[in-house]
Amino acid sequence: MTLAASAVGGCVGTMLAYAWLVRRYRRCRRCRRRAWPVVRTLWFACGLATALVAVASPLEVASDRRFAWHMVQHVVLTDVTAPCLLLGAPLLLVLASVPVAAARRIVRFLRGPAGATLANPLVSWSVFVLALWLPHFTGFFEAALEHEPLHVLEHALYVGAALLFWFPVVAIGPTPWAQGPLAYPLRMFYLFMAMPAEGMLGFAINASRHVLYPHYARAGIEDQRAAGEIMWVGGTLTMFVAFMCVGYAWGRQERRLGERADRLVAP
Repeated sequence: MTLAASAVGGCVGTMLAYAWLVRRYRRCRRCRRRAWPVVRTLWFACGLATALVAVASPLEVASDRRFAWHMVQHVVLTDVTAPCLLLGAPLLLVLASVPVAAARRIVRFLRGPAGATLANPLVSWSVFVLALWLPHFTGFFEAALEHEPLHVLEHALYVGAALLFWFPVVAIGPTPWAQGPLAYPLRMFYLFMAMPAEGMLGFAINASRHVLYPHYARAGIEDQRAAGEIMWVGGTLTMFVAFMCVGYAWGRQERRLGERADRLVAP
């Protein structure tokens, strides 16, 4: 099965599962007091749509010939698709839609040793950075270009690592941390530290004086430099946009808290 076919099948199946859970949510007695936000569904659909654009469109064909287009795929999957999917609050939807006993088991896992370790910001940040760097500087990247199953696995690893990375930033629904979601200043620091991690990878690829991957030898060194610039600029820019969004959300929270305090002390 090709990467495009796998992506289409996976995205269609995932969207159908999400729609089925929304339907269950609407019929659930304990959820009737609040309708499932349409904006959440739109975010989730946007995430799947960007995934399809990345790996099941002419971009996929172009990425086989040009490293620059391949890098566009990676930036879209890791920095656009993953946060959009999490903004769709799939975990919260599952917990609200499944039977109570199943929801409790999921929460126990999430707050148990395994869930807490995976969601630990240090772990999720490290996994994301390693998932970006290691394939590009080992034989895995070239092997994935030549073997379709490895190509599918490569993109799955990128999306999985990105979902782990963005989870502490988005933090919608139950979290493994006893103190609640990661504080906004810590989220901003988390993103700030990720900017050079992506930027330096792009810089390293851009600064290389020889073609790193024989698969793209025909495209030449200029194509490789363009790919490095896309990761360098595109990856850093998306992190900066996320950084600013978190800062805006922090400001809104502080304003709401201030307004609440004013109401409490008002005569």
